[in-house]
Amino acid sequence: MIEQLKRENIDEFNRLSARYFELYPNEEKSKRVFSACVTISYALQDISSLYVRYLNKKFSVDSFYHIMVKVDIVRETYRQILKIFNFKESEIFGNESTKEREVINYFTAIRSIAIAHPQNTDRHSQFGFDGSRYLEDVRKKSDSFLRFTSSENDMFENADFILCLVRINNENDSSYSTDEYKGINLEQNVFEVVKIIENSFEILNNRLKIEMEKKIEDLRRTPIKISELLSETDFKILLEETKKRYPSLIESYTDKDYVYWPLSNIRELMSFISEEWPSKKHELLLNEIVEDYHKKLQNMNLTTTYDDGEELLCSLQERIDSILYPTFKILEKEVNKDFHYNKEKIYTYLPKSTSTSYPEIKSANDSNSRWGLLKMLEVIEYIPEINLIYSNNTQKEYTDKELYFQFIINLFNYNEKHIKDI
Repeated sequence: MIEQLKRENIDEFNRLSARYFELYPNEEKSKRVFSACVTISYALQDISSLYVRYLNKKFSVDSFYHIMVKVDIVRETYRQILKIFNFKESEIFGNESTKEREVINYFTAIRSIAIAHPQNTDRHSQFGFDGSRYLEDVRKKSDSFLRFTSSENDMFENADFILCLVRINNENDSSYSTDEYKGINLEQNVFEVVKIIENSFEILNNRLKIEMEKKIEDLRRTPIKISELLSETDFKILLEETKKRYPSLIESYTDKDYVYWPLSNIRELMSFISEEWPSKKHELLLNEIVEDYHKKLQNMNLTTTYDDGEELLCSLQERIDSILYPTFKILEKEVNKDFHYNKEKIYTYLPKSTSTSYPEIKSANDSNSRWGLLKMLEVIEYIPEINLIYSNNTQKEYTDKELYFQFIINLFNYNEKHIKDI
């Protein structure tokens, strides 16, 4: 028995290929590889179920055809993946004499005679399928219809299924045709193909890692030049470099002509503090975050890879979160109240808001942004230190996001003041 069917290398390929096409953008190839991964994933689900049935000896002739089709889908889809990345099969499986190639080639021959070309298989002469043998049927070895000699019984001892073939004799033979049989062991001849392909993904993955590391090293050597002022131009440079190096960190909103990325609210908050709401403490913390982001972006160690893709490095994300999404735990403990729902709506709707709801905040709640503000006002009732200001010195109304900035600055300060109380 082979090992329980696994897919660790295939899952790693899914992650690596996504990152590969970030570094080497090619939309067409990326879509084709993504589609191929989905195809293989669905096929593997069915193969795993069929494998369990096989182990429990509940395999019928229908199951034979089912597994042949599903394994061939994996095999052919993998071949297409290799072509997309310009890899030759010989680079992955070795030459024709290797065990892996022999197993795959024999499976291909069985698939041809049993499914694709039962009357016209002539390209697998090394396995006896040279055009002179035709398929009549596929049967379970236990089928009472089959009658074997003692030597044939020994030959087919490990077979699960039998290919019932007929060979057309040449004109010198006394009979027109001869019945022949070929045994198929699913473990060795079919499921083994899946194991070989799964293992071979490791070779492909290593090749991708080498190509990716070359690109990453090139990007490390390409300087990202920004000034100490951290101006709007500097943030544009960081944004463009993030798009180039870590595009999955960028969220685009086509309906609002708005781009959201890890530093988008950091930049806006720095501007708000500089122009409207002075806070030396926040200014220092924000500068440190941007400097750290710049350094990690330059050194290509900005993210951590998870099963579903790249995410901002945890330590940096925590620092950003501490500023943009201050904890509610201290407040909840102080006032003995659960603000989970309020926090969810505030932190979901307001950081990406482009609205200005004042002075109609309480007159209607027909937008997510306004609902987030209402939930924020409910929280502020429990914090005497916070008093929102709705317009600046020129009587210009603050946006919903700017009111949110006031809130998180004050909540951050509240937490620092009361952290010793809990």
